[in-house]
Amino acid sequence: MNAKFSNLCGLIVPSATAAVRSSSEGKREKLEQIFNAFSNAATRCARRIFLTLKLNCGDPEVKNKTRRADELILLASSTLFEFGDLCDAEEEAHIAARAFKVALELHSRVGFKKEDDFDEYVAKIKAIEPSFKMKKRAYHGFNTHFSADDTAYFETDEGQKELKAIVEARPIFRPKTSATSVVLTTLALLLLFTPPIFLLIFANLDLALEIALSVIYYALFIEVCCRLYLANLIRFYQRRASEDTRRSCLCVPSCSDYALLSLKKYPMILTALKIFKRLVFTCKGDKYIVNLP
Repeated sequence: MNAKFSNLCGLIVPSATAAVRSSSEGKREKLEQIFNAFSNAATRCARRIFLTLKLNCGDPEVKNKTRRADELILLASSTLFEFGDLCDAEEEAHIAARAFKVALELHSRVGFKKEDDFDEYVAKIKAIEPSFKMKKRAYHGFNTHFSADDTAYFETDEGQKELKAIVEARPIFRPKTSATSVVLTTLALLLLFTPPIFLLIFANLDLALEIALSVIYYALFIEVCCRLYLANLIRFYQRRASEDTRRSCLCVPSCSDYALLSLKKYPMILTALKIFKRLVFTCKGDKYIVNLP
């Protein structure tokens, strides 16, 4: 896919240039066709990369694969930006604005390392559409932007077919963990649970102080120890569960990956509520769903 898409990126601007030079008749239609074909292909590629790579926690090579995928998306963004410049020079402002917007959307999926990068896109669009407004969002790894258009697309029959193909082809990774590590972490969790109890029974401190210290301790216990323990349990499930069980989930990301992503993003109590909601209410029926943490 990478080589084919890279080759496609290399053909867009030369094709547009040829369309411009060939004849003034039908120039707009040719540019529209080129833009529509490439922007749709680029959006599909970016969407599939996000769903198949960035949400797969078990892949040990996810960082390297994601880096290469991000480079591909940025190539598509820069290609559309160059295409927009070409259309703008040919006074095809409507097509140019659309090209700049899609380029901005694609770059947003990867993230902006410099404020100037974002401002350059917005300046190009505002030069054509002064009323255009867009706030810069924060993009972090797994929390890559997933637009409302993507959500609407996956409600369609075509989107459902694409999601089905993604789910059925989803690789099953087996994290390196064992029953011994689960048992040891369980014992460690039980041992770490007891200190406040001994504090309340044996320490000669003011009762209010003992209660305050216990509350603080258990808040840290839940946030740190329980988080690590739950992550270990999920990875143990990913290692031991059968392939049929792992593939029975019709959601993207899978329920186990959703739980791991939630653990990285939210406080422990909120994570527990989100996992409960996913397992009890969301992950049921025969409809394929994109449900992000």
